[in-house]
Amino acid sequence: MSEQLIQLKSKRHKEVAPVKPPEIIPSTFWIYQQKLKITFYTAIYLWRSKHSLASTRRFFMAFIAPQSYRDRIKTRLEGSCNNCGHCCRVNFNCPFLKELPDGKGQCTIYLTKHAPKVCVAFPLDPWDLEEIQRTIAPNKCSFSFAPEPLGKTLGIRLPIKIRKLLKIGADA
Repeated sequence: MSEQLIQLKSKRHKEVAPVKPPEIIPSTFWIYQQKLKITFYTAIYLWRSKHSLASTRRFFMAFIAPQSYRDRIKTRLEGSCNNCGHCCRVNFNCPFLKELPDGKGQCTIYLTKHAPKVCVAFPLDPWDLEEIQRTIAPNKCSFSFAPEPLGKTLGIRLPIKIRKLLKIGADA
């Protein structure tokens, strides 16, 4: 059974061109080597950069946040990735990012089974997007979130462990 990954798109903007898969897909061994390298660099920068803490938070939230929470947040997501690659060059250049002649970037593994869940789940919530906006300033990410409807708070519906994790991530 082969799994096929798709790029998440906003329901509000339908005229966005689909992301094309890369021409050359790297070998599995090389991919795992580079993932280990990324983990090592993230560990080095963990206490030096707020972005590394946010990336670690995104990694764990991508696995432990309930699907209902992620679906509820994704309904407010507007825009789509414009492949600028700024988020892939924050603390270090991602080895999976291929520079294109027009100045944009293309991930060589995003549409494969090897795509990191951290990248696929981005942006996980408004706080996550604000952190990236702060980090890549003066550049701007093309994603945005619609305002939350009045009277609905996420804290009431989330389990206490998730609320504490969100609060810790927001305070860091």
